[in-house]
Amino acid sequence: MRDAGIPLKLDVAEAVARELALQASLPLAELPRLAAALVDADGQLRVALRFVADVQALGRLQGELGGEFRLLCQRCLRPMSWTLDARFDLCLVGSEAEEERLLESCEPVLAEGGQLVLRETLEDEALLALPIAPRCANTDCAARPGETSRPEVGDNDRPGDTRPNPFLALKGKFPAR
Repeated sequence: MRDAGIPLKLDVAEAVARELALQASLPLAELPRLAAALVDADGQLRVALRFVADVQALGRLQGELGGEFRLLCQRCLRPMSWTLDARFDLCLVGSEAEEERLLESCEPVLAEGGQLVLRETLEDEALLALPIAPRCANTDCAARPGETSRPEVGDNDRPGDTRPNPFLALKGKFPAR
């Protein structure tokens, strides 16, 4: 596997025929959609790729993505570290009809005119590997000093709010689940 840059576009037939293998690191600043999903755009996306033909003579792109990224914990809303370690195996197809036909047997990716928009495809795979709702390892991360992680029934939404909670009147009227 040679350590090379990742081209923006690539001729699929030539890459498969040569069994091209690439290894590189892409700066997150060059992947704007991925960078937007992270706390900051510092760091690199590590990429290792292999173009091969399978037993049905279909071109395939097999790869691994890695990196250390900072995401926003959805419980405490603080930055957290997260390690990306993803593998993928894509069928390279030349038409939407072929893509539809192969949808059940593999994960097809469209290479219109025999050209694969490689960086966009890699960015798509990295985005798919991100957690939907990232949470840091600390199980009580939502609790800040002086707070509990779950408000008690009857607590007001705003500190210092002295109005009575209208839902308190319903407490005990319905069976607990």
